[in-house]
Amino acid sequence: MKRLLVALPWLILATAVVAQSTGVPYFPQVLPARTVVGRLATTPGPTEAIPFATLSTSLSSAVNFRVVTTASVTITSTDQIVAIKKASPSTTAIALPAVSTRGGLALKVFDWAGNAGDMTFTPSGSDKIMGVSSWIVGSGGVAGLGGALDLYPDTTLGGWVVK
Repeated sequence: MKRLLVALPWLILATAVVAQSTGVPYFPQVLPARTVVGRLATTPGPTEAIPFATLSTSLSSAVNFRVVTTASVTITSTDQIVAIKKASPSTTAIALPAVSTRGGLALKVFDWAGNAGDMTFTPSGSDKIMGVSSWIVGSGGVAGLGGALDLYPDTTLGGWVVK
């Protein structure tokens, strides 16, 4: 019995070491009600109990949609869908943010009213669009048939990829 009592703490310690070395996370086996185990932070760190409400909000965040009516548009780092709805036909200058600020967030820009004319997309700084310094999309001149562009930021390429 003495040997068992002496060996028991070592056995518990060995189990914890094996669990850590095999990649099995150490976290409380009993979680608070209505939670899951995970990590919401974008950096490495310990696991945490995440309430369902918090997880649901993080997973179903709304799409950032914006309507603009001007001839000059500056896309923000969080814009996802931008509708251009101008009252009268004229060209449209669209300034893109730095690819490095997008965090992989795709962008769609389209002419809602058919009045955007030629839409000239200009990337920030040394960024490119498909390897070139600007990209022009023509507008159809008819509501619903206007030009559109889907862009995907890629930091490895240092620019935007057109779909």
